[in-house]
Amino acid sequence: MNLRHYDLHLEIFTPVAAIINRDSNSWNLDVISLSIPLEARQAVITTQFGSASDHDRQLWAHSSLGEYSVKSGYAVQIASMRLAHEFLLIPQKLYKSLASPILNPDGVVHYWINPKLGMIKINTDAAWNKDSAECGLAAVARNSLGKIVGGMHNYGSSISVMAVEALAIKLGLSLASSLSLSSFQLESDSLVLVSSLSNHLYTVDWTAARSIDWIRENLNLFLQVNWRWVSRKANEAADWVASLALRRVCPLDWVSSPPSSLMRILLFDVVSPPP
Repeated sequence: MNLRHYDLHLEIFTPVAAIINRDSNSWNLDVISLSIPLEARQAVITTQFGSASDHDRQLWAHSSLGEYSVKSGYAVQIASMRLAHEFLLIPQKLYKSLASPILNPDGVVHYWINPKLGMIKINTDAAWNKDSAECGLAAVARNSLGKIVGGMHNYGSSISVMAVEALAIKLGLSLASSLSLSSFQLESDSLVLVSSLSNHLYTVDWTAARSIDWIRENLNLFLQVNWRWVSRKANEAADWVASLALRRVCPLDWVSSPPSSLMRILLFDVVSPPP
């Protein structure tokens, strides 16, 4: 921090340290009289010093006491949602619903949750046209800050919803391999497939059986894969990519330069700090 020197009308900058007497822990009045305009001197002189023996501590800027509380954190969240509504044109109903997370009877949060620090989460999803059997596949990898660190999409065809969801999970494993991940979390909104991959006693529809066998055989390429079922609302980023992949209009650079419509989803996904 610097103060402007007003002597002789020259804009010479004086460091704050120069107007402090460290020996007596007080203001250096001689330097202040030369460096600071008369109207500002009294405000500087009456500013008290802290104790040099005290340790530095972090302050929460959004509370008068400088301490974090759930109430103040919630107020900051609401304020940020309103700003997003104004500047990103987010529908009001959307940001209000995100400000109040909805839980199902099993306690599953219906929004994207940050993975632990240092962990990568891959969300997979598929979009399927029943009439044409065409499908769009998506896999989105994000870190604990919610930032996209990798992604893949594909276009193809298959014979059932279960089959295309399984193909999307295969794409997720391919993405993990391309990122050289040894341990990661993989989420899908297909409860049947996640249950089957978490427990071999679960069976799946024959249309997805071949893909499930491939996935199980290739799990030995990784140290650990944490499977998790999530609701569609918690899988919106992957759903966005899959939907565009089905229509063959997905931007090739969506990973490095997410379009504004995807950025809105990413912004509202990150509603809590990394656990």
